[in-house]
Amino acid sequence: MVILMEMVEPYTKAPPTPASTPVHPTTSIIPPRRRSKSVAELLAEEALQEQRRHEESEAKTDRFLELFERMVNKL
Repeated sequence: MVILMEMVEPYTKAPPTPASTPVHPTTSIIPPRRRSKSVAELLAEEALQEQRRHEESEAKTDRFLELFERMVNKL
């Protein structure tokens, strides 16, 4: 069996034409900066979130203890 192969030139990209190059260089658009919160404001928000998490945890613990006590009383 004989395989014949044709010789071809490697593909090269054509140089850019003036019509395809941008007239103005592209610049990244930077969004305006938001007013950053002060450290005190961030700490206050974090304290509120922590308080909420603590209250949820307490509620779950109270519910568990209530159900556990009911179960023990039935035995």
